[in-house]
Amino acid sequence: MSVASQLGLTGDRVVSPARQLRQGGFGREMTEQGIGILFSHVAGSPHLYEVLGDRAALAAVERCLDLASRTAAACGGTVIRTIGDELMIRFAEAGAMCEAAVAMQRSMAACPPLSTPQGELKLRLRIGFEFGPVLVTSADVFGTTVNMAARMVGFARAGQIITTGACAALLSPVHGACTRSLDRFPVKGLSEEVQIVEVLWQQTQDTTIIPGLDHRAAW
Repeated sequence: MSVASQLGLTGDRVVSPARQLRQGGFGREMTEQGIGILFSHVAGSPHLYEVLGDRAALAAVERCLDLASRTAAACGGTVIRTIGDELMIRFAEAGAMCEAAVAMQRSMAACPPLSTPQGELKLRLRIGFEFGPVLVTSADVFGTTVNMAARMVGFARAGQIITTGACAALLSPVHGACTRSLDRFPVKGLSEEVQIVEVLWQQTQDTTIIPGLDHRAAW
């Protein structure tokens, strides 16, 4: 495809940006909606393949992703796609997305560790999410909100849930009380630093966790 075609220039005809949006740029129906995007990544999966071998590691990752997707679905989430050892999930509300992230971490924490030649290994998730406007097709989503959610999961460590300050501000007081502001960090592609917020899901003496059902599930 030529550059002109990609820009919507075909002969003497100019396709307006508004029309390109309606058509999805390549003939796909596309709408703009405000939704939540959550990425869930199986932490340490390269090490898992190293110690278990490809077949056993793949089976373990697939069980982990299946558990995470079922837990998200119970909270109103819809899996958009699976990318290797990562899930991309959409939600209609920021609160439901936050609750799903907590439930997913608790589900994984309740699972027994894997037996490996090097001893027991506990699988954990890295989760990042964001809420905002996205371009939606019948099978995928695009836009800054998606990119920001991907950046957030990149910030998260194993067992962490990370979001932006802007998304945390959309949460109810109950949910908001279960977050803590970490710092402002530079984010690739943005000129200004972004406030990073952690969602707390484990009970400790000095933190409050989001209340909810005990989402225990067997592998």
